[in-house]
Amino acid sequence: MIRNKLPVVAALGLMLVAAASADDFGRAVDALTSGAAARGKAERVRAGRVLLAVGARALDGDDLATGWAGNRTLPYRDRALGPAYRTVVVKSGGTAHFEQTFLGGQRAQIAIVAIDRAPFTLAVKDDEGALSCAAPPGGRCAWMPLWTTRYGIDVRNPGRATGRYYMVVQ
Repeated sequence: MIRNKLPVVAALGLMLVAAASADDFGRAVDALTSGAAARGKAERVRAGRVLLAVGARALDGDDLATGWAGNRTLPYRDRALGPAYRTVVVKSGGTAHFEQTFLGGQRAQIAIVAIDRAPFTLAVKDDEGALSCAAPPGGRCAWMPLWTTRYGIDVRNPGRATGRYYMVVQ
């Protein structure tokens, strides 16, 4: 009787882990959004603590989590990727291109947070140049890679002024 319930328990556990990963991505996006809009130190400290709590890390040298939270300890990370973030600056009419490996069979997500409200478009292409995801201005991309490979990420600024953004990936 107990043997028959073990696969169900294992499946429920895997679903909870997958849900926690998706929730961490959303929390990281929300924390970067509130940190970018923060008017006071306390709001940024809260945003930094959330980034640390979900294990978000900087893809480049701009470590907002520890800077905002005033904490110098990095959290333990239990996932291969994400949530992770980077600061992106794109001149008017320009495009920033990044390459990122995403794991086959695991949901991939990218979100852009406009720091100064500059418009943007987001397009993701696989290693063969096929469009995997395109988001409308202000949108997010999510897809399921069929195999582990590098994807090209293009953030375009169609606006008239230089745009500053946070890019969050998982």
